Amino acid sequence: MGVMRGYLCERCPLAFEIGGYAYWSLEGRCEQTVCTACGTMHRLNETKGICQVTALPGPVRCLPLVTRKSAWGDASKITDYEWQFTDADWEAVGIHLGGIESLGQLACSRCGEVGRIQSLESPPNQVVFNGLCPLCERPIACLYHDTVN
Repeated sequence: MGVMRGYLCERCPLAFEIGGYAYWSLEGRCEQTVCTACGTMHRLNETKGICQVTALPGPVRCLPLVTRKSAWGDASKITDYEWQFTDADWEAVGIHLGGIESLGQLACSRCGEVGRIQSLESPPNQVVFNGLCPLCERPIACLYHDTVN
């Protein structure tokens, strides 16, 4: 169970999705984050306090609206944002000891900045995501707020 939120800055235009969820077995959890220095998304898959870290090769700068047929099989159409990456685009970064709770010690895989990886609900001693674009620091639109079961 968890929460994922998608954001798009209309000014720079940075797009990212952050949030987290616990695995059904409750032995692990995943946190998707964004670097506030360069905008690159990272995923931390934690099991027993050790994270496998993956990241996209760089920030996402395009999040197009696409229109497609409804999944209900009728003639209606829906318009929604479509991420332009797949699970195969996430590159292995390595292991992060200390788990998600030590997120403040993780360096960005793209720009190398330490302490700039931001989650939706940050661990202790970190700033909680404040609804501002990490790059241009202007208010950023929340596109969706999904509960993950």
